[in-house]
Amino acid sequence: MADVPVQEKPLQETPVQKIPEQPVVVWRSPAEQRSVAIVNAEKLMAEGDFAKASESLQNWLVIEPDDHEVLFRLANVHAAGGNLERAIELLGDIPRDHPEAGLPALGQSADWCVRLQRYDEAEQRYRELIKRVPNAVPPRRQLAYLLNRQGRRHEAAEQIVELCRRGDVHQDELHALVILTDAMYDDPSRADELEPGTLPYWPIGRSGEARRQFALQRYDDVIETLHEAVDSGEIVPAASALYGRAVAEAQDDARFQWWLARIDPATREFADYWAAIGAYESRHRRYPEAVRALAEAVWRDPTDFISIGRLRQPLIALEHVEIADRWNSRWSALQDAMKFNNQIAESDEPNVDAIAGLAESLARLDRPLEAVLWKILEAGYRDAPAEEVARLNAERRRLVSRELGATGRDRPQNGERLCGLELDDFPMPSINSEAVDDLDIQVDSQAEGRVMDVRFVNVAERTGLDHTYEVADTPVIQQFSIHQTLGGGVAVIDFDLDGAVDLAFAQGGADPPAEQSDRSNLFIRNVDQSWVDVTGETGTRETQYSLGMTSGDWNQDGFPDLVVSNIGADTLFINNGDGSFERNELSNPANFARVPSSIAMADLSGDDLPDLFQCVYVDDPEINRKPPLDGSGRVVAAVSPGEYHVGADTVIVNDGEGGFCSEPFRRDNREQGYALGVVIADLDGVAGNEVFVGNDLTPNQLWTRDHAGQVWRDVATMKGCAFDGSGVATGSMGIAIGDFDSNGATDIHISNYENQSSSLFLSDQDAYQDRSVAFGLAGPTRRMVGFGSQAIDFDNDADLDLVVANGHLDDSTEIRVPFLQPTQLLANSGAGFSLVEMSRDAEYWQASYLGRGLARLDFDRDGRNDFVVTHTGQPSALLVNETPTKNHWLQVQLVGTESERDAIGSRVTVKWGNREAVQCVASGDGYLSRNENVVSFGLGTAIGPLQVLIRWPDGRQQVHHDVNVDQRVLVVENESEYFKLW
Repeated sequence: MADVPVQEKPLQETPVQKIPEQPVVVWRSPAEQRSVAIVNAEKLMAEGDFAKASESLQNWLVIEPDDHEVLFRLANVHAAGGNLERAIELLGDIPRDHPEAGLPALGQSADWCVRLQRYDEAEQRYRELIKRVPNAVPPRRQLAYLLNRQGRRHEAAEQIVELCRRGDVHQDELHALVILTDAMYDDPSRADELEPGTLPYWPIGRSGEARRQFALQRYDDVIETLHEAVDSGEIVPAASALYGRAVAEAQDDARFQWWLARIDPATREFADYWAAIGAYESRHRRYPEAVRALAEAVWRDPTDFISIGRLRQPLIALEHVEIADRWNSRWSALQDAMKFNNQIAESDEPNVDAIAGLAESLARLDRPLEAVLWKILEAGYRDAPAEEVARLNAERRRLVSRELGATGRDRPQNGERLCGLELDDFPMPSINSEAVDDLDIQVDSQAEGRVMDVRFVNVAERTGLDHTYEVADTPVIQQFSIHQTLGGGVAVIDFDLDGAVDLAFAQGGADPPAEQSDRSNLFIRNVDQSWVDVTGETGTRETQYSLGMTSGDWNQDGFPDLVVSNIGADTLFINNGDGSFERNELSNPANFARVPSSIAMADLSGDDLPDLFQCVYVDDPEINRKPPLDGSGRVVAAVSPGEYHVGADTVIVNDGEGGFCSEPFRRDNREQGYALGVVIADLDGVAGNEVFVGNDLTPNQLWTRDHAGQVWRDVATMKGCAFDGSGVATGSMGIAIGDFDSNGATDIHISNYENQSSSLFLSDQDAYQDRSVAFGLAGPTRRMVGFGSQAIDFDNDADLDLVVANGHLDDSTEIRVPFLQPTQLLANSGAGFSLVEMSRDAEYWQASYLGRGLARLDFDRDGRNDFVVTHTGQPSALLVNETPTKNHWLQVQLVGTESERDAIGSRVTVKWGNREAVQCVASGDGYLSRNENVVSFGLGTAIGPLQVLIRWPDGRQQVHHDVNVDQRVLVVENESEYFKLW
C-alpha cells in the first residue's frame, strides 16, 4: 500500500478513518472452480434464473472450453429456458466419440429436434445413435414412435421388431405390428380424452395424414395430400410408395404412369410399391406378373391384408387352386388377428380374452415372437404364477436365439411366408411408364352428397300398401338367426294383363320347427293406382317361411306365374288366366334345414322353355341357432354363413309337359358358394343366357355354357368379377345390371357388406374391372350393408343411376356403423356417381331401415322409374318418382314366340342421332325380387325418331324404325310391326 502524503495544515484533531476491508481472495483449484460453477448453475436453474445459470457455466467454459460435460449442462440450461435451437447447437459441439457425453448429446439433441419439429434431423440423429449402439433401446423406441406418427409404418416396424427381440416392448408397439398398412393414430382435436400416461400418436406431416387417409380408404385424399411432394421430388421413399399405392387403389391409370416415371430405386424397396404394381397388374388381368408383384409385397410385409386377399384371384385364374386356398386361410387368420387387435384397442379395461385370441392368431400366422409377447402380456394381466411368466420369457429367448442364429429374422421363411409360392415361378412385371409432364390433380368429389331436385315419394300408405316383413311370429329386434338376417323379397307381376302392375310380397313370420305362420304372403292388385289384397281369392296364400320371389311364364300360356322360395318347400303358383292360381310344390320332401334366397326363371337348358335357378344360402340343421349375448344383453357378433354348411344351388328344369326335375346346378363342392343374388341374362353379347351368382364370403360365379351348350363353366375369376377390386370375396347381396358407362356392354353392380363398399364391374372386351373407386361409389357405400340394388335412370338423362336398400344384419357390439341405415340413391353423371340428397318430400329418405328386397317398376305409367322396397320389421315402401324432367324415354316389352315367352336373354338397342343405348332382358333382378318385365330407356333430350333393334336369345335380329319417344311399346318376335301399349 502506498504512503499517505503529509498535510501542510495546522495540526488539528481529526477523526480516525477506518480503512475498508479488502475481500479475501481464496485460491481454488480448477476442479473446485468447476464444481462451484455447476452448483451455482443448478441453484439458479431451480430459481428460474436461466440467464445467470448460463453465465455461471459460461465463465467456466472460458477457462476450459473443451469441458463437454459442462457444455452439456449449458445446453440443458438453454433448453430449460426455452431456447432449444441454441441447446441443439451447443450439443453439436460435443464430439460423437466422446466417451461420456457424445452419445447422450446425440440422443438428447434428437429429442429436442422432435420438439422443434425438425424431424429429418431427429431421424438422422436416432439412426446414427442406433448404428453406434445397436443394443440401445431408447433411440429405437423414439425412432419407431416418430416414424409411426409420420405414417412410415414399415420402417417403424423394423425398430419395433428389434425391441421385441430384446424383450423390451410396450403394448402400443405390439399393436403397431399387427397390420402395417393401418395407421397408428390419435385425433389431435380430442387430446383431452386421452388417458393419463397415454402416448399420443398424433400424425406428423403430410405423410402421417396420408397414412391415416389410406387406412380409411380415402385414396383421393391421399393423392391430394402427397401430390405436390411427389411432383417436386421432396418426398421420402416410403411416402412415395404410399402415393403410388393410393393411385393404384383409386384406379387412376394415367396418374399411375405419371408416378412410375418419378420414383427412385429406394421407393422400390417398400411393400407399398409392390402392392401398387400388383393391384395395377391384377386389374389389367396380367395375372402371372400380378402374382409376382403381390408376393414381393407380402414378402416385405406379411401383414398386408389387402395384397394377401388380392393374390387369390390371379392364382385361381392361373389354376394354382391349392396355393390360393392357403392364401385364403392366411387371409382369414389375419382377419381374426385384426378383429382381436381392435377389441383390445377399444377396451377400457384389459381384454384378456382378446389378447389370448390375438396371440393364437399370430401363432397361426407364423409370427411366434409376437405371439409369445402377447402371451406374456396376458399372463401379467391375469396375475399368472411367476413360473408361467418365466417359461414364456424363456420361450421368447429361445425364439430369438433360433431366428437370429438361422437367418437374422423373426419372420416365416420363403415356403411359410409365401404359402408355398415360389417367386421365381412368376415373371417380374415390366411396366413402361409414360412421360406425363402435366397432370391435372383436381380430385373429383363424386362421393360427396349433392342436393338435386329429385323427388321420390313413398305412396304406400296413401295407396293402401300394407305389408311388413317379419322374421318370427313375434317381432324381433336383435339376435337374428341366419335366415332371419336375409329379409324377404317382392315380385312385380301383371297377373291379370290389365297393364297395371301388381305386387307379390314374401312373408317370414314363422318359428321353428314347423316354420308355419299365422300370416300369409301378400298378393295385391293394382286397381286405379290403389292396392287391393287378392291373396285369398287368387289362391296364392303361402304360410311357410318365405324369402325369395319371382315371376315368369312357366307354362308359356301368356299369363305370368309366381314362384316363392321357402324354408321347407318352394312353391310354383300357375296362373289359370281367370284370376286364380294353382299351387305346385317344387321340393319333395320339404327341407327345413335349407335356407333358399333368390330365385330366377329363364331358359337354362336351351330348349326355349323357362327353367328355374334356385340360390341356396346354407343347408344346415343348425339354421335356427342364435348368436351369443354379452353380459349386458347385447349381441356379441351376428351369425355368419361361414359357421354353416354351404348350400347347393339348384336348377329346376321344365319338361314342357307340366312336369319338372330338380338337381344341383353343380355337384362339385368347390363350386358351391353362399348364394344370395342371381341375374340371368345375355351378359357377354354372345347369344345365350349366362348366370351370375353373387356369393357371400365366397367368390362370385359367372356361369356360361360351352359351345355345345352342354357344360356350364364358371368364368368369373378369369373374367375379373369373382372378387372385388381389392381381391376379396365380398358380401355380394344385391345385383344390378346395366350399361353404366355407356360403352354398349352390360356391367354389374353389387351391393356389399360394411367396410367393403359396392363393386362396379365394368365390362370391356369380354372381361370386367371393378371400378367402384374410380366411379365414386366407394365413399358413399363403404359404411353401408347393402342388399337390394337396381339400375334406375331416375331423370331419364340416358345415364343409369343406382338405388340401394341398406341395413345391417344384427344389432351387435362389433358393428362400427348404424344398425338401421338409409336407402341410397346414387346419381350417375356419366363420369361417376354421387350420393343424392333429396331436396323435398324427403320423409322416407331421412329415416333408416333394415332394407332388403328392392324391385323396379313404373307404377303410375308416366315413363319415370319407380321402385318398391321391403324392410325387415318395418313397413314396405313404394317410392314413386316425381322428379321434374323434360327428358324423353322409351319402354320396350318383348314377347317371344320361338324364344321362351318372356324372352330372357334378349338384348334391346335403341339408336338416336349418333348415340345408342343397350339393355338386357333379364331375370332374377338381384336380391330376392323380380322387376317389372320391361326394359326402360332414358333418352335425354332426344326427340326421335328412334331405331329399335332386338336381338332375340338365339341371336336372330329384328329391327323397327321410326319409333316415337315417350311411349311403351310391345314387340312380338317375328312380327314386323310393334304395338303401342300406352
